[in-house]
Amino acid sequence: DSKVKEIIAPGSCIEICSTRIEDGVVRGLLTSGGYISLFSSLGKASIAGSRGGAVGAAASKIGSGQMFAMPVPLGTYQNLQDGLVITSGVSSTSPMITKLKKDACAEIVETRVEDGRVRGRIQSVIYGGATTEANGFINLFEPKYRWAKIVSFKGGRPVNSQANGSSGNGNGGNASTAGK
Repeated sequence: DSKVKEIIAPGSCIEICSTRIEDGVVRGLLTSGGYISLFSSLGKASIAGSRGGAVGAAASKIGSGQMFAMPVPLGTYQNLQDGLVITSGVSSTSPMITKLKKDACAEIVETRVEDGRVRGRIQSVIYGGATTEANGFINLFEPKYRWAKIVSFKGGRPVNSQANGSSGNGNGGNASTAGK
């Protein structure tokens, strides 16, 4: 049995650096230290009894299991504001490379959490039908603000119009959001 290190608020942005399976529960090692329950094929009561409580966030049911954090999918994101800054590094204070126009799309190939917000590493920018290679990072979202929304998952599968951009498949990055 492990002790609760901290309670993560629902909707928080967290970064997972590795995962492991313990007794039917997928656990993620946070970059800040400590483990979080990501998914369980067990019932909620079983997790609370065997792990000292889940993350403190309400779980969403996936089949017969429960999901406690949602991966941030890789794919094409559409910029929601004019002048979204592309920086040279993962930090939002890294040197600026350029700015994206509103409605430009960026191919996100990696996600990271920096200062409570999810940032995406871009590989290319699509605007006005033209694709340009790009290398840098942009803000995607934080718990109360969104700079970009996903429009297609890695591999080209379009996003259902009812999706909110914070769930889905295709996660090859490290960022997740704690369950709501």
